Amino acid sequence: MDYATLKRRVLATFYDRDSRRNVIYGILDKEFPTVMRGIREIKRLDYRHLAHLAQRTESEFIFGRVVARLLREHPDMFVTTIHDSVMTTAGDEDIVQSIMLDEFKKRNIPATVRIER
Repeated sequence: MDYATLKRRVLATFYDRDSRRNVIYGILDKEFPTVMRGIREIKRLDYRHLAHLAQRTESEFIFGRVVARLLREHPDMFVTTIHDSVMTTAGDEDIVQSIMLDEFKKRNIPATVRIER
C-alpha cells in the first residue's frame, strides 16, 4: 500500500462514519483499543465532531502559537498560512521551521517539519 492510500485510510478511520470501517480501523482497534474507544465516544453524537476538534486544535497551534510568535519575534517577516503550513519568503524558511519545532517541543510532541521550496 502506498503512502497516499495509507494516509487516506487512516484519516477515514478517524474522521468518517464508523459504519464505513476499513482494514486500518480493525488494526488500530486491536492495537490501540483505548484510543479507538475514545475516538468512538467523541464521534458518538456526530461523526464530524472529531474532525472539528482536530481543525480547532490545528488552528490554535498554527495561529495562536506559531504565527503569533513569528509576528512577535520577526515583525517584518512575510508569513501566510495554508491549513497546517506556514509560507514565507525564500531565506526565512529555517526561522519558521525552528519556531514550529520549538512549539511542538514545548508540548512534548515529537514532530517533523519539512521545508518545501
